[in-house]
Amino acid sequence: MSEFMIPNRIILFLRYLESKGFQAYLVGGCVRDGLLKLTPHDWDVCTDAVPQELQALFPDSLTYGMRHGTVTVKWQELMIEVTTFRAESTYTDHRRPDHVSYIQDLKSDLARRDFTVNAIAMDADRTIHDPFGGMLDLNAGVIRAVGSAEERFQEDALRMLRAVRFSAQLQFSIEPITKAAIWTCAPLTAALSSERVAQEMEKTLMTSQPERISDMLSAGLLIPWIAKSANGSYDKLKNLKPNRIHRWCGLSLLLHSTEYLKRLRLDRKTTDICTACCEIGQNQNRDDIFWKRTVYHYGKETAKTVSEVLSAWNRTDDDQILQSILDSGACCTVSELAIRGNDLITLGFQGKEIGAALENALRHVWSYPEHNDRELLLSYLREEDQHG
Repeated sequence: MSEFMIPNRIILFLRYLESKGFQAYLVGGCVRDGLLKLTPHDWDVCTDAVPQELQALFPDSLTYGMRHGTVTVKWQELMIEVTTFRAESTYTDHRRPDHVSYIQDLKSDLARRDFTVNAIAMDADRTIHDPFGGMLDLNAGVIRAVGSAEERFQEDALRMLRAVRFSAQLQFSIEPITKAAIWTCAPLTAALSSERVAQEMEKTLMTSQPERISDMLSAGLLIPWIAKSANGSYDKLKNLKPNRIHRWCGLSLLLHSTEYLKRLRLDRKTTDICTACCEIGQNQNRDDIFWKRTVYHYGKETAKTVSEVLSAWNRTDDDQILQSILDSGACCTVSELAIRGNDLITLGFQGKEIGAALENALRHVWSYPEHNDRELLLSYLREEDQHG
């Protein structure tokens, strides 16, 4: 596994800290991804400079993570998260350390990290510092906890979800002892916020192996939000394009429910579309008139998304049917009818009768699109009224 290209601006940043008498290393995901020849999305640096010293060097730095020793520095248009070497105390809430203390030793700082592949550092000379065998695990395609897996998960229960997510993103396996610890420590996820759990689930669903979401379920990591696993095959999630709403819809179809989305506090739009997908998917006879009715009840945007999901999910032509309807300009809603309420008043319709008549006309036009004409519809409604 060869070295990767580091932007010159990053090297200059490390050199700058060194010129001020501090240690400075790239660390974590950017090193891991770079070594895997993936493009790093973020640049994280660890150093023995304490936050106050970093602030003095970079007065415009952002300090929202300062409590945990992190300062975000803007350097030549890059945003770099710089964290002081630290040791951590007990984790009462199984998520955040009760307090941190700053140290001077890189190895001790790497020892507190979650997985060996994330505990690799690189200096400005591109020298790798890997005290816990992260390079070996990168080459072997393995997610392994640093030190005692149970201790790492008791410190931060989110790490168990991250283990599954990393295994899906990187197409790695989870090392057996680490996997066993996940099953043992799974109940600790009850202490996590719904939002953070939803983020890890979504990141997993958006990978090329979305079916690995089943690992979270089978290990019991999601019991506070999802009590049971699906009956169908999670492999079907790969049928769907990597669109966040599509993948959440797929999981909802597998679980035959969307109540879990509310417990996870997902946004209203996603929850509503997933609910619509489950409701619409229950109907087996999804023909032309069905999709017109769907547009009427759910709106074009939701109908379009659901038709795409169901077409991919069941290998059907739902999306083709709906797209043909939309392309033809066919009348699907009351507002697209050739008549208005005032037209019906002239026929003697009053109050609630007007709305009922318009819906009657709409259902008629769904079956006979060519009848969406003012005179034809008024004639139709006269006859209906006479026979009613």
